[in-house]
Parts: sequence; C-alpha cells; structure tokens
Amino acid sequence: GQVVVALAKTGAGKTLWLCNLAYNMRQHRVLFISLEMTREEVYDRLRRIYLFHHPRASDTDAERGMANVFVCDENRLGEKDIAVLVSEFSVEAEGPPDVVFVDYLGYFARGARGNSPYEKASNAVMQLKADAKAGRFVVISPSQVNRGAKEGKAIDVDDARDAGPIEETADFLVALYRPEDALNLDGSPINIGGGSNGKVKLSLLKSRHGGKGKVFNLQ
Repeated sequence: GQVVVALAKTGAGKTLWLCNLAYNMRQHRVLFISLEMTREEVYDRLRRIYLFHHPRASDTDAERGMANVFVCDENRLGEKDIAVLVSEFSVEAEGPPDVVFVDYLGYFARGARGNSPYEKASNAVMQLKADAKAGRFVVISPSQVNRGAKEGKAIDVDDARDAGPIEETADFLVALYRPEDALNLDGSPINIGGGSNGKVKLSLLKSRHGGKGKVFNLQ
C-alpha cells in the first residue's frame, strides 16, 4: 500500500491527469473518488480520452473499455469512509481495487480531524496511508500548492500546502506544471498568443524507489 501525491496549481490539469492515469490503468480495478466533480463530469472526460485513442469506437465500446473504472462522487468523506467505499467496491467489482484516486487531497482533508489546516492535512494523508496499507492498494491524490508558487515554474516540496506531513507520509511526490503559464517580470503572460500547446512537465520530488529529480515531458 503506497501513497502518491501530485502537487499542482489550480488549472494545471490535476483531474485530467488522473483520468489519463485511469485510462492507462484500465486493465486494473480502479476506484475514482471525485470530491469536486460529479460522476458524469469525470466519466465524460474518461470517455473522451478513450475515444481519442480509439476514434472508431462507439460510446458503448468506451463504456466496456472502462468497465474496471468505478467513479464515486462523494462531497465529503470522514476517516472511515474510504474503507467503506473500498468494501462496497469489492462487492460491486468482485474484488478489491488496485488503485484508488482521491480528487483531491485538500477536499479530503476538510473531513479529517484537527483544529488547524495543518492538523487536518496531517491526519488526512496519514489516513490515506493507513487505508492503502490495510487494503494493499495504491492511493494517488493531487494537492494544490501555495499561491506563492510561481506560474509555469518548477514546483518544490515547500510549495505544498502544509508540506510537512505530505512530504513525510507520501511514498512518491510529483509536481505538475505547465511552462506556458509562466509570467514575465512585470506579471504579463509569456504566452501572449493565448491557447494551450498542451505541454505539461512532471517532476519527481520524492521516490521510495529512486529517480528523485527526474523530469518527464507530458502532452
């Protein structure tokens, strides 16, 4: 049971990244817990990703192709709720999940114990770790960075909100950022022409299995 946390600014494509992961992991049993979007919104993204890779497929083909991906759109979860959802998933999918996506960590932390945001974040990520170990699955959850993180620039561990417990508990820590979002010194956008080239960089900030510091180019 391991926990992967992805740091990103608002609008960096956290949910879309998870949807692409779900597509690529569709041969495994996947539980997608969406605390921000509805099931319909998440599934529409999954469907479009499937049809992008299989342009001749029908909507029925896409539904069958993503049959191992179960989407739950709870608004707020307490400490024991993920274990309950995993139990329900195991009955519905005739087996436990291999991967659990929690979109996203900040929303999950709102339902955690604690008298401060730091305590809530600490208890939330520790609970995810406990659930992952107990269920022997991988948890992947994005987390927003502080507003001080510069647009379009590489994200550091210290940019994470309540960075301490996240860095200590996560087995893998990655960062997502779009270079085209970078600003000039006067605050004006470098990408004056507008539109998106779709390029995203993923940097490996922490890894239990080595490779720290590697940067991957995504499209």
